[in-house]
Amino acid sequence: MKLSAAGLAAIKKHEGLRLEAYPDPGSANGKPVTIGYGSTTTSAGNEWSLGDRITELQAETLLRRDLEDAERTVNALVKVPLSQGQHDSLTSLVFNIGSGAFADSTLLRLLNSGDYNGAEMQFQRWNQNDGKPMAGLTKRRAAEAAMFSGAAPITESKPTWEAPMSPFLIAALPALVEAIPGLIRNFGKGAVTERNAEAAERVISIVQAATGTTNAQAAVEAIKADPAARVAATEALDREGWFVVTEAGGGGIEGAREFNIAVTDPVRMPALWISIALLVPFYGVVAAVLFMDGWSAEIRIQVVTAVLATVGMVAAFWLGSSFGSQKKDALVR
Repeated sequence: MKLSAAGLAAIKKHEGLRLEAYPDPGSANGKPVTIGYGSTTTSAGNEWSLGDRITELQAETLLRRDLEDAERTVNALVKVPLSQGQHDSLTSLVFNIGSGAFADSTLLRLLNSGDYNGAEMQFQRWNQNDGKPMAGLTKRRAAEAAMFSGAAPITESKPTWEAPMSPFLIAALPALVEAIPGLIRNFGKGAVTERNAEAAERVISIVQAATGTTNAQAAVEAIKADPAARVAATEALDREGWFVVTEAGGGGIEGAREFNIAVTDPVRMPALWISIALLVPFYGVVAAVLFMDGWSAEIRIQVVTAVLATVGMVAAFWLGSSFGSQKKDALVR
């Protein structure tokens, strides 16, 4: 199973977002140093140091990594069927206490024995840090237990992200496209591909600057709720040229038009040589049928008819292509 959107939102709420490393508030020595949404190690697996800073995008990437580990632990160790709420609550718990602690827990033992009620009661036992109960952990365990029991509302399960794009970009771009329709020519609807990730970040940063917001979610909410903010964002994107679709590398439609304008000698046109290459074997068959013995008059009539039809189609192609190129050239000029 995968973590649902509701489960992800709950974990983010429990953890909070901190872009500068801070000491663990409940431990005697301040370890582990934490950053982002509760991340305790860098992408290389090293510990964070006080004073380290990351971006919101890096925080999302670290969260994705850590949640994938938590999901794998739940899926591997739990041997009984789970509802989406039960899976989400256990993923939140493992994310917070670690895979090793969960593997040795009474909660897991009771759950795998089929005692769901007993497992639910075990959540509150994990509310301590360095042997001392913490109000924040007590509140979190109560929320996780409620989610496990079904008392907390759970939305339909769906993937929380599509790698390698970060979750907040995936969530924000469709709303931006809906609010500012001109962007559809650059990104389209539906899933955003990897090659658009950098462009997507740039678009959102422009919208944030235009609306005076600090993150993607706030930017989306601003342009959806405030027509003036939407106009400001649209104008900012227009100044950056986001509504002008161009072909990269000089190829595509623009490159073809430039080639047609520059080339006046039809012998240099690739389509001419392709047509000739296709017609040579065709006329070889025609010659064999018309001038070699053994073919009936009926067959020869059919061949002549086919020849006339083929010549007509080739002629129509060249005439139509020539006329169309002239019209396009005139528009380009």
